[in-house]
Amino acid sequence: MMSRTFRRGAAALLGGALAGLVSACALLGGGDGAQMQGEWVLVAAEDPTGAFDLSPAEVTLTVQGSTLSGTAACNQYGGTVSGGLDSTDERPVSIGALFQTEMACTGEGVMELEARYLTALAAVESGLRIDDDTMALFGGGVRLEFDLLIEG
Repeated sequence: MMSRTFRRGAAALLGGALAGLVSACALLGGGDGAQMQGEWVLVAAEDPTGAFDLSPAEVTLTVQGSTLSGTAACNQYGGTVSGGLDSTDERPVSIGALFQTEMACTGEGVMELEARYLTALAAVESGLRIDDDTMALFGGGVRLEFDLLIEG
């Protein structure tokens, strides 16, 4: 039979552990792809060589759980995402296991835009949910800004 003191101590310990777990989840932005879920369109981008010309083609990003996909100007791409966003501070974000289809598009600047975008996406290290309809991803001199098309 457990003593009353032991049960109180165990309850306090369990309560403290639960509070710590909740705090850790909040610190990480809520888990894989938190605050990133949905379909996004790239509206501004820059890397160490300068701003991207987005006029040749639309670039999209869709996040569902820990999976991402989209159109990178010409080809379809996919991969994984971990981390999450917050509306007050940059949070760690990791993009991994990127792959793409291998079609060639002939429009002027399309393949250059695609190559720059995929290189920039692979460099992402953090992100920020600027407002309800805008997020930005950062890393290695890269800034990718997206507007929300459809919330996920």
